[in-house]
Amino acid sequence: MLLLAPLQTSAQSSSAHAVRPITPKAYRQLAHVLSQHGAEPVDLLDRSRRPELVARATAAVADLEAAQVERLLAREVPLATSLDQWQQRSIWVRHRTDPGYPAGWLERLGDGAPVLVWGCGRFAEAAAATPPPVAGESPGESSIARSTGSPPGQRRGSGSGSPDGTCEGMHGEARGAPNDVSDRARVRPDPLVGSPSALAVVGSRVADEASLAFAAEVGRLCVAAGRGLVSGAAIGVDEAAMLGALEAGAAAARGAASRGTASRGTASRGAVPSGAPVSAGEARVVGVVADSLGKAALDRRWRVHLMKGRLVLLSPFDPSLRPRAANLLARNRLIHALGAASLAVASAKGKGGTWSGMREQLAAGRGAVYTRAAPSPGLDGLREQGARTWPEGLDAEGLNALLEAAPSVASRAPASGESDAGDASPHTSAPQPPRQQGLFDEPG
Repeated sequence: MLLLAPLQTSAQSSSAHAVRPITPKAYRQLAHVLSQHGAEPVDLLDRSRRPELVARATAAVADLEAAQVERLLAREVPLATSLDQWQQRSIWVRHRTDPGYPAGWLERLGDGAPVLVWGCGRFAEAAAATPPPVAGESPGESSIARSTGSPPGQRRGSGSGSPDGTCEGMHGEARGAPNDVSDRARVRPDPLVGSPSALAVVGSRVADEASLAFAAEVGRLCVAAGRGLVSGAAIGVDEAAMLGALEAGAAAARGAASRGTASRGTASRGAVPSGAPVSAGEARVVGVVADSLGKAALDRRWRVHLMKGRLVLLSPFDPSLRPRAANLLARNRLIHALGAASLAVASAKGKGGTWSGMREQLAAGRGAVYTRAAPSPGLDGLREQGARTWPEGLDAEGLNALLEAAPSVASRAPASGESDAGDASPHTSAPQPPRQQGLFDEPG
């Protein structure tokens, strides 16, 4: 985290002396260089080894400067301040080797997946499945030990509170290089934030009433089928789909309580389908935001659902960062990577994040790609490029069949510009050299 996160605290954000974090591409290259010398990024915290390791890394990585690395590693106070601010908003942060990192990103994006992810909220089952730190460990040691097999006390990390009261380790220099193909063998990703179970719904911020009503109905359908829904938490189609699912889940929970149901969520609109991670009638919604996660976590639209365990908000960007247009396409890729299938409800033609993201999905062959059946220049254009038409009158059983029939990650070769690390043996222990531009690399 010291190397990658901006750590823009209120006192620092206006400072002309703020140091620029290294890019994810440079971080992967640094990790590879260090691995060639029997070291990992966490070893940069060892002051006795740091000069030698920094010299080797900066000699091999073009975009890396020794002074920059030293200044980044010295940001202990900004790191502590940032962690405190995030904890006050119930924001957690995970390295890609930590428990709770989204499964679909590792599976579908390989070493192009973001190294760090910030989030707010935890599904009840995932919180129960994640063990708290061992007594006596400092925050961060439990996570590092779990990802390396090392005993607690060998590495020092930093942590941020999670909504269930546990304190997981979130040190950005955790053991395990971010391009290490053995990540998937060590990590215990959140089983409810995985690609086999969810539908990704995207669409324009400006949409007509029919599109918004359709999106809300799709959200309710996901709840009825016991499937997760992933979207972007933006106004328009994203908001309509997410609120449709969340409100349906809330209504089901109220109905269960009024009937004196013994366990939360057992009131179903149908039988629990095979492959579905939760009972029908329960909402499991993921919102991937491109900026300002701290504000989104306090938004009254989402707050009660975060507290009730129906919603998780994720972002690959520091919660304090301001909006950037370049982040929107990266956000859309992450939305699609968490869905077994993608559905575009409304889209402009030839421009915008929905159009670009869906075209990329079609070109890469990642999952099944659908559009709403209604005619429009944007949706017609996507269908001309290979998108399927969303079936009319689809019910919960039909949605389960549609998602279960979607192409799996293992059934396709990696697309151009995408790492094939997801198909590598999980027992491979040595990090591999980076070969393509990663998902969040700066162009050029």
